[in-house]
Amino acid sequence: MGLDRQTDNGLILTVSVMIKRQEDSAFANPKIKAWVQALQAFAADIGGNQDWIYANYADVSQDPIASYGAQNVKFLRGVAGRYDPDGVFQTRCPGGFTLPEVVT
Repeated sequence: MGLDRQTDNGLILTVSVMIKRQEDSAFANPKIKAWVQALQAFAADIGGNQDWIYANYADVSQDPIASYGAQNVKFLRGVAGRYDPDGVFQTRCPGGFTLPEVVT
């Protein structure tokens, strides 16, 4: 999961919003994303931002698997190639996160 790349303690932050109607998400989601980006910028300014996303708490707009690091994604691709050579879990299972095409 890329935790071996993390050398410092950290916090896992979960942000939730409760809305009554689906259309309210168009108002709430941009505000939450802006707040999270501001928090990440602040953490980066003080040297505390860690490039790792916990998949269980990730938003659909995030890519937690890419945050595991290129070496770990390469390992996961090897495992997927061995146990799921037809890519069923990457292409035919709705929801969840799939292996990223490119990791930088």
